[in-house]
Amino acid sequence: VTGGVPQPDSSAGRTVFAMFAETQIPVLSNVELNLAVRRDDYNDFGSTINPKASVGYRPFDSLLLRASWGQGFRAPTFSELYEPTQIGTSFPQDKTVCSNAGDTDMNGIPDIDEDPNQWPPQHPCGQINVAELRGGNSKLQPETSESLNAGFVWSPSDDLTVSFDYYDIEIDEQPTGVDIDFLFDQEFQLNMGGLQGFDTGPTAIRRDAMGNVISVENRVINLAGIDTNGFDLGVRYQFSFASLGDFSTQFSGSKVNNFVGDGGTGNGFERIPGKSQADWRASLATSWSRGDLSATLIGNALASVSDGEGDRLGSFVTWDIQFSWATPWNGAVTIGARNLFDEDPPLTMDGQYINQLHDVYGRVPYVRYEQDL
Repeated sequence: VTGGVPQPDSSAGRTVFAMFAETQIPVLSNVELNLAVRRDDYNDFGSTINPKASVGYRPFDSLLLRASWGQGFRAPTFSELYEPTQIGTSFPQDKTVCSNAGDTDMNGIPDIDEDPNQWPPQHPCGQINVAELRGGNSKLQPETSESLNAGFVWSPSDDLTVSFDYYDIEIDEQPTGVDIDFLFDQEFQLNMGGLQGFDTGPTAIRRDAMGNVISVENRVINLAGIDTNGFDLGVRYQFSFASLGDFSTQFSGSKVNNFVGDGGTGNGFERIPGKSQADWRASLATSWSRGDLSATLIGNALASVSDGEGDRLGSFVTWDIQFSWATPWNGAVTIGARNLFDEDPPLTMDGQYINQLHDVYGRVPYVRYEQDL
């Protein structure tokens, strides 16, 4: 049952056979090459071969230079393939009919700059009420990915380690449902005001002889994708005071240089509305231990971020704290709190928070006991 509407039973099966091989080749005494390959055979998608290669080079003992490249593959899920059809109501703007009504700009493009809700009732350029059929698509193709990483690890002393890595990741052909307005945009661009309709198989706009929309088929298609790159930085330093105990400080930070994608609009790779990404985030952890006692203080910082609607939310900084005691009977008692100072997340203009970046739980104290058997 979906939305209170009974759905027909559905079943599916898949047989997968996979083989994986990996080898390490000591090219020189300070250069090591790693090669790997994986072959997957799907009874419903055929075969795919995905390689990976990485290399490590030590010009001297304290410095490791490293790089890797690889390809990835993901077959569509059964839900994406066979989800039962659901019928709903949508309110798109029919750009083809709007164009035929003569409401166009000087280039012949439908006058869609004005909000469709502002047109008088029954106006050809206003929103229309259509039946939209959504569901799985048995003809989906797999999504693919390609990634590149390069960086170094430097340990000038036993107490200090610095790491830096650059990454570049691209994912293509992700299955997604599309915005219904995208289908009407595609129809207009294909027919330039005609009423031939629009039909690519899983997505279609069906009209009657008078040009009225009968229904819209809007199933999952291979359209979405992501292209992102950035770098990660890590620094760890540890030291001891004989009478006070052992201390360590660890900093980690990530900077996103670029994050674009097609979220189902068909406009190509661009900033995805509603998929906000912070340009950088960082954490600083300081730990102390002495005998059976230990404590950790962690600061977390997230940069200001766009809310996807043109406004920016402020940065978000929280602190976590934790105390632990290792008991004589091989147990451990831990007391701590996340978001110690009960910081509220930044909110959008309409009072919402971005749940993939922030949370609204505030201060969360906890007590945990672990027993090693």
